[in-house]
Amino acid sequence: MKTYNVKYRDFKTLQLYVNSNDIMKYNNILVQVFSGICNKEFINEVIRNLKLLIPQCKIVGATSSGEILNGDIFERECIISISVFEKTIIKSILVKDNICDFSKGVKIASLLISTDTKVIISFGDSSIMGEELLNGINSINDHVLVAGGIAGKSDPAYETYVFTEEGVEKNAVAAVALKGEFLNVNNRSSFNCIPIGKEHEITLVEDNIVKKIGTISVKEFYNKYLGTNNNDQILRMGNKFPLMVKRNNRYFSTHILKFINAEEALISTKLDIGEKIRIGFGDLREILQSAKEMYSEITRCPCESLLIYSCDSRKNIFKKVNAKEIIPFKDLSVGGFYTFGEFNNVDDKNMFYTETMTVLALSEDVNARIKIISEIDDEYSYFNEEDSALYNLIKNTGEELNQLNIKLEEKIKEKTDELEKQYYTDKLTGLENRNKLINDLCIEKYTKLTIVDIRSFNDINDFYGNTIGDKVLKDISKLISWYCKENKLNSYRVNSDIFAIASSDISKEDFIARIQFLQNEINNQCFVYEEGKIFLTIVMGVALEEELLFEKAEMALNYAKKNKELFQIYREDLNIYEGIKENIIWTKKIKDAIAENRIVPFFQPIVNNSLKNNREMRSFNSYD
Repeated sequence: MKTYNVKYRDFKTLQLYVNSNDIMKYNNILVQVFSGICNKEFINEVIRNLKLLIPQCKIVGATSSGEILNGDIFERECIISISVFEKTIIKSILVKDNICDFSKGVKIASLLISTDTKVIISFGDSSIMGEELLNGINSINDHVLVAGGIAGKSDPAYETYVFTEEGVEKNAVAAVALKGEFLNVNNRSSFNCIPIGKEHEITLVEDNIVKKIGTISVKEFYNKYLGTNNNDQILRMGNKFPLMVKRNNRYFSTHILKFINAEEALISTKLDIGEKIRIGFGDLREILQSAKEMYSEITRCPCESLLIYSCDSRKNIFKKVNAKEIIPFKDLSVGGFYTFGEFNNVDDKNMFYTETMTVLALSEDVNARIKIISEIDDEYSYFNEEDSALYNLIKNTGEELNQLNIKLEEKIKEKTDELEKQYYTDKLTGLENRNKLINDLCIEKYTKLTIVDIRSFNDINDFYGNTIGDKVLKDISKLISWYCKENKLNSYRVNSDIFAIASSDISKEDFIARIQFLQNEINNQCFVYEEGKIFLTIVMGVALEEELLFEKAEMALNYAKKNKELFQIYREDLNIYEGIKENIIWTKKIKDAIAENRIVPFFQPIVNNSLKNNREMRSFNSYD
């Protein structure tokens, strides 16, 4: 295979180029068009001319904010990259359906991916959320590498478009799949940002609209750290100071696309509440170091053709110093464009990035290699000592601060976990306590609950002492805990001699059978302490698939104790609730009557019949 890259001028110039390179002799031809001229009529003209000159070709393209040809960067030009293959099949698609971006990705993957598909090159216009598109593709097949990115434009007044040989569209995705047993595909990338400062948490977000970072709005966040609340300034500085999101223990950057209102911002990546971010710093030295490493990796990959999909922010950073990071490609035939977000493959995962230069290496010959002469150090020898010192200061102090924050957060989490464990754990038995049970019931973790009471446990404490009483509680808790673990049950110590057993994983019949078996085991077991034998009797109150599980299990337990039963399941026909309600009503009536002096006492005198004298009569008035 081979790739030919040329700047488009007109039909005759393109015809001469195609004929002089004998391109028509190939059957499998992929043409990528990167157009800085964001005019629909112009792009349609380019497509018509390509179809006339190379009728067998497949076309995929996008508008761009900058065009790459060999080692040079252009704006408002049109670059055509023609890749010819001997053993690779090419299939294209233009998805313009009125469906969500995730579904667009699903459709692309479903229609393009088959056996031996090695790579999808895809471009979405600026309305497409790149992350959602990739998620859709990955949901069908996450092994096929995805390259490309989001269409760009060099002027805010322009429109962005994507296209194939089928036509030019907005709100659409264009894609091609390359399929072949002998096709070798490698993706490499260069990242330019270092995270600085502490981690912050996304606390309020809706899709791609970030509303709060920590306790403040996005606008306040940028005002605090960049010293400006001017929207245009924030957007401009966003290239050099992007947000860096932490995922899979890696940071990648995202940037603000626009402010929705005074406080909220639309960003290029969908974030979730709780995700961690840091301010990023886009530094030339970091870009160059990362680029050098990338160039070294590319020389070790099978490669006959190179394609570059790089972030617009990198072009802007280098434009300010009149320099180019792609200078090592100046002696090679390389085409590409500057995007509004790139599709990158990191650790075999397709991810949506910004601030990144990605390079796609293609080859049908496993032994093919390219030679890159890196003149990057000489090209950027303008760095002075102050530049180096500032860079190192920011990088190292930022990392030191972050490490301190991480250690502090680890200590706080460790202490919080310890306090939480204490709050939810019974100190004597080690079982989870009433607090944990109530919390679990609040989140509807269980549908079945038994409250267990040791009958007349106070007698054990009074007769044997609290030390023996505590040993009894420890031993019975061990028995209950072991039994519950073996039988898909969960155990708690509610208080004193009250325990609880809960479950949602087994049927009502199994639950009743298992807790009754445990009850029989305990009631028939002899506990020996200091040569004294102690027999325990436990009473159980059960609530099954009821609202207010805890309260109804308690009612069932009290009913069992009152009626001298050992086991009771809560049922409405027991009228337990009515009895409790009646007691509460009469208790209130009696207290009100006493408070209002409406109680009339009566008494029966006690008389000694052997005495005849009434004066010797003794009587007891309880209201003396």
